[in-house]
Amino acid sequence: LELGMPARLRSLLLDSVRGLNSVEEARGMVFQLLADALQRPAMAAPEHGVHALCGPSGAGKTLMVVRLAKQACAAVDAEQQAIISYCDQRPGAWSQLQVLAAQTGIECYKASDAQTLKLLLDELSGRKAIWIDTPGTDFLAHAEALRHAAASVQLHAVLPVDATVTSVQKVLDNPAQSWASLMLSKQDEAAHPWPLIQGLCNNALGVSMVAQGA
Repeated sequence: LELGMPARLRSLLLDSVRGLNSVEEARGMVFQLLADALQRPAMAAPEHGVHALCGPSGAGKTLMVVRLAKQACAAVDAEQQAIISYCDQRPGAWSQLQVLAAQTGIECYKASDAQTLKLLLDELSGRKAIWIDTPGTDFLAHAEALRHAAASVQLHAVLPVDATVTSVQKVLDNPAQSWASLMLSKQDEAAHPWPLIQGLCNNALGVSMVAQGA
């Protein structure tokens, strides 16, 4: 219970196991409490429509975009999809996306601002699935800009399993921001996922995608 667990969650679990007689009983109780709290309705990963992935830097948004596009190929031909890099000024980011998109056979485009994105979405309106990769810097502001640029865009939050308390709060404890779903990406084995676990316990946002891996 001392491995970085938030104080409120730690207090709740301690109160629940205080009267138990063994570590095994306490472990079972903690597992059941968390499993019950984390339950939420099943949600499928998107396959059609316009979807933008938003989240902090290093969350794995680019790889998640490509993963979603590949998965959608089972229902939508690559020629009927498009990947867009939106407002990402990181050195090498555009080149990386081009390489990854080339592996899927899906065309990729670049939009430097919201107005360009709007024009690009109008041009690609015949595509059945469009995936938008966004920058991690000030990601909530970019999400708001996307919401105003095109009403058809569904915004999905992306968090690593080992997200920081600050990132979790920005995504899950922000009533001003409405997300279509949450997607969970990588985990650093040296970090513990307690902030995300507490965030999910307190928020019923559906999880539509979880990256595979250890």
